[in-house]
Amino acid sequence: MPSTSSRRALLEILTVYTDAIVLKDTSAIPVATDVRITSNGELTTLGVSPMWNTPGKLRIPYRRALVDAKRGAVMFRGTVTNEVIARGSPIEQIVNPPPGTWWWYALRLQVENAQITEIEEIISTVGFPGTPAKSMVFPDRIWDAIVPEDQRSTEEELLQIADDYFSTVSGTIPWHKAPFHPEVNRYENGAATTNAVFLPGGTGTGLLSPALQDLKVTNRRFYVVDVAIGVVGALAKFTPPKPSEHVTRGAVSAVIFEEFKIQDGLIRHIEAFFNVEGQEYSNWGTGPGSRPGAE
Repeated sequence: MPSTSSRRALLEILTVYTDAIVLKDTSAIPVATDVRITSNGELTTLGVSPMWNTPGKLRIPYRRALVDAKRGAVMFRGTVTNEVIARGSPIEQIVNPPPGTWWWYALRLQVENAQITEIEEIISTVGFPGTPAKSMVFPDRIWDAIVPEDQRSTEEELLQIADDYFSTVSGTIPWHKAPFHPEVNRYENGAATTNAVFLPGGTGTGLLSPALQDLKVTNRRFYVVDVAIGVVGALAKFTPPKPSEHVTRGAVSAVIFEEFKIQDGLIRHIEAFFNVEGQEYSNWGTGPGSRPGAE
């Protein structure tokens, strides 16, 4: 178990990191000498992912942070853009600024002794039709709502419930046995992907789609558990079935950042960020979905 840090200390480190993105200046980021960094599964170095090297100033309008002081873990979902105009610009330009680049951005930091030892980024400029990154404004306040004590699960129960979700997606738990709350919906990069006009199935019944049969969820990694608010933050590799006579086109393989809200022992809300263009491996952990050759 890594050395613990206070919630405040972890949040302060995350603030420095995200402000460094805006400034495109890594000098203030407290990284360990042996820090390990990946961007969309590729090993890299600090400050070289696409956002850092895009012309123009940056801003991060949508921000959702979660931390686990016991595990020294930080997770973050945000949108980043260089759609910026000069101060004093006319109102017409403020309302309709010249288009810039928008990224869906997920970040994981591991912190030990006040230094970042691991950085995992997932970045994508591609979202779902009708839900551009710039439409994201504020995180759903359900995430910060305190769960009444008589409706809470233990840390071990929260981890098991989140893992049961992955097992339901993989088909080892039938949809009607899954720990789903009646209010549950799932959002991927801001778009509703359950009970949606183009995906009418629920969180469980939607998995009956032929395109999702034999979907595998591997490289399951759990970093943040918060009993008071009933939240689990995790990542996993989703591998869809190969095309067949029944399935001509399925989803791409992807490493997905997942956040679960759990109340009364049931998953009440799910949000996911990932690279919609696909990601074959995470380069973290072990087993299938971690590194090339580990499948």
